[in-house]
Amino acid sequence: MNDHIYRGAAPTPEGLKELASAHVAVIIDLREAGTATEEERRVAESLGMKYLNVPLPPLSAPTYDAVKRVLSLLTPDDAGRIFVHCRRGKDRTGTIVACYRIQHDGWNNQRAIQEAAEFGMSWTERGMRSFVLSFHPVDLPAPLSAAK
Repeated sequence: MNDHIYRGAAPTPEGLKELASAHVAVIIDLREAGTATEEERRVAESLGMKYLNVPLPPLSAPTYDAVKRVLSLLTPDDAGRIFVHCRRGKDRTGTIVACYRIQHDGWNNQRAIQEAAEFGMSWTERGMRSFVLSFHPVDLPAPLSAAK
């Protein structure tokens, strides 16, 4: 996305090592909590990265509160590099990235949803697409370092 934020699919343990080598300080996982997220937390923290789980529903639109929370974590501060992901890195991640583009980069909704589609957001994700198309910039809390 930019020099501060990276996006992708759920990383393997080897992928987490590569992220740590690339100086990623924070992992934001958008999947619902479970065995895979706990394993990722364990590996990420063993590599010195902060792991945050902010679950978004996999098959419907997220809530504004959840999106605001993730966007506040993505606000540039001293947290260092951030990697945000869901399972495939396309739908939930695409929704968050599109909202970030609207919120932070000043993109219009159509441009943001077009990029999400280019990165693989499924046309069947009507709830997420509708959310992005109606999203407008929101007031975010002052950034707190996610790495703390």
